[in-house]
Amino acid sequence: TVHEALFSGLSHYFGKYTEHKGAITRAFFMSNFPFIFLNEVLKLPDEVVAVSRITKSVLTNQFGLSNVTLSSNGVTLPEYPIPSMNERNDSLVYIGRLAPEKRVDDLISAMAVVIKDHPTVNCHIIGAGSDSKKLSRLVKANGLSNSVILHGYVSDSVKNKFLKSSRAFILPSEREGFSIAALEAMSYGLPVIAASPKHYEFSGVFEFLLPENNGLQYPVGDSTELASKISLLLSDINLQKQLSKNAVTTAKKYSWDNIIVSYKKILG
Repeated sequence: TVHEALFSGLSHYFGKYTEHKGAITRAFFMSNFPFIFLNEVLKLPDEVVAVSRITKSVLTNQFGLSNVTLSSNGVTLPEYPIPSMNERNDSLVYIGRLAPEKRVDDLISAMAVVIKDHPTVNCHIIGAGSDSKKLSRLVKANGLSNSVILHGYVSDSVKNKFLKSSRAFILPSEREGFSIAALEAMSYGLPVIAASPKHYEFSGVFEFLLPENNGLQYPVGDSTELASKISLLLSDINLQKQLSKNAVTTAKKYSWDNIIVSYKKILG
């Protein structure tokens, strides 16, 4: 199963995230060898499963594969009904790794702007990773210690409480093959505000995120525009309700009961 097919963004990705490596390692990743390796590995299986149409398109058109089948990731639905937007806190939530490509620093920078018009809003950042200390310092530097809370890893029950009580899920990543976290958030009725990436094959989340239907989008890396989208959503309860309703409808299409049917066909 292929969750993300790097092609035109390959050198960009390896170039950016090997800056701290030695010259030989960096030269290797910036060369054609990673692509050649991936190309050969993908020839080995009888069937290649792509989790999104975008990934399937890249594997078919740019890697030249003819044995690619589409079967999306699934999500375990919560027990319904879930709290309505009128019952929720003025909270935002991010769930995922704290790594450079996730661009959680953009979310923190956006929060510094958002609280000027929405002083009661909180942002809960759930997850851990190499950027944890850097992000903690950024929170303190912006005077956001009471508004942005870094929780680290939490149990599923605690995570689900945040999903039930928040108004939006923020996905500032510069690359996503699919994003199960965003889909799970939708199952809890959260509109997703996601960054639109620079490279086509990094945009797997937009397989199910439809801007102005079940979420909002902004240009990746633009924390000012992210702040604008957050403020727009927080200021409009009717927009929240509309996006929330559509988010649940979308998530139900990806329930495991539906997804397992396609996997059974693949397995014969």
